[in-house]
Amino acid sequence: MLPIEDTSTLCYRHNVTKELGHTGTYKQSSSKGILVHSVLMIDAETEQTIGLAEQHRWCRKDEGFGTENDRKRRRYETKESYKWQRSSEALSRRYPSVMDNIISV
Repeated sequence: MLPIEDTSTLCYRHNVTKELGHTGTYKQSSSKGILVHSVLMIDAETEQTIGLAEQHRWCRKDEGFGTENDRKRRRYETKESYKWQRSSEALSRRYPSVMDNIISV
């Protein structure tokens, strides 16, 4: 099995944006939205889609905007890059009997 994973940004520019987070590098940007990290499971032999194995969604908080330079002092679990490990751990719990045959992409 091949779990193929990546993060997508869903951007919006209408009234609901007050409830969403920043999606880019400019705080004054009118585009706000949510980030979604998805893991799609593919059968490596048949190349058939098995389904969505994992998904995590979040909004960036306004108070955290511009703290990228502070990343060396932050705990790993609080960083957006932790999404990769969180997905791997979720797959380990969901597919314990076949983890030896899974190659994450």
